[in-house]
Amino acid sequence: MSTLGAVVSALPGDQPVYMICASGDRSGWAAEHLEAPGVDAVSVAGGTVAWARAGHSLDRGAAAAAA
Repeated sequence: MSTLGAVVSALPGDQPVYMICASGDRSGWAAEHLEAPGVDAVSVAGGTVAWARAGHSLDRGAAAAAA
């Protein structure tokens, strides 16, 4: 989150950017801060926990698989 401002210019301006974290709190904060520079940012309600409970698949990166 501390580097969010540095990546704003790399985000697409013509489509929504979906933010997700474990519970939805941090992604909500990030989405709010991305709206100021004009990014169409959406926080995924309930975060990864709600996503998984809804039956959606989760892809885990190499770091998670190694843990």
